[in-house]
Amino acid sequence: MSIFLDLRTAIPLAGCLATYFYFHPSFPIEISFAFWGVFAFFYFLDARITVCNSHLMGYEKNIIFPALYKRYGPKISPIIQCGIEIFIIILLPFFFITKIGFSDSSVVALVFGLSHLLGYYSNKKIIDAS
Repeated sequence: MSIFLDLRTAIPLAGCLATYFYFHPSFPIEISFAFWGVFAFFYFLDARITVCNSHLMGYEKNIIFPALYKRYGPKISPIIQCGIEIFIIILLPFFFITKIGFSDSSVVALVFGLSHLLGYYSNKKIIDAS
């Protein structure tokens, strides 16, 4: 059942990215900064709730973060994970439109931020249930 819940959230987010790269609208720089802000805010919330409740590692959907957490601990692993995600966010538009642009990366950052928001609420539900 969990795989279907993951697909139910992943498919719309992937669809949003595909639609953006198909139509490729342009955004003002202010909106691009806001999208990066959404990513940063929700990444922080998701990482904080996960690190502060280490029993949530068993529910973590990201396969890299638990390994980083085990090896580097609660202080360094979120920083490394954030660096990895920012690298992916910046590089992902290149595979769709063969260029790396700030506004294109900001849309990917927004999608990553929304996935962290969903992760935060998922963690919150697990904590409230226990």
